[in-house]
Amino acid sequence: MADSITRALNAGTAPEATRRAIADAVNAVYVGAACAAAPAFLVLLLVPAPRRFPVRQDQHRPAADGRTPSAG
Repeated sequence: MADSITRALNAGTAPEATRRAIADAVNAVYVGAACAAAPAFLVLLLVPAPRRFPVRQDQHRPAADGRTPSAG
């Protein structure tokens, strides 16, 4: 389907109105994608990411100071 549309547009057999309609539709898709991406990008910039994640000690490995971790 898309190949036949592309061939018709390149061959000049499609009316000018059809060419403009397809160009406008493609532009609308790009504008819509940009409008969706901009707020998503701002959210990623503005929402603070955690600087440190809690680290769980392994039950069988002693802690760095030599103590064994408590159960629980």
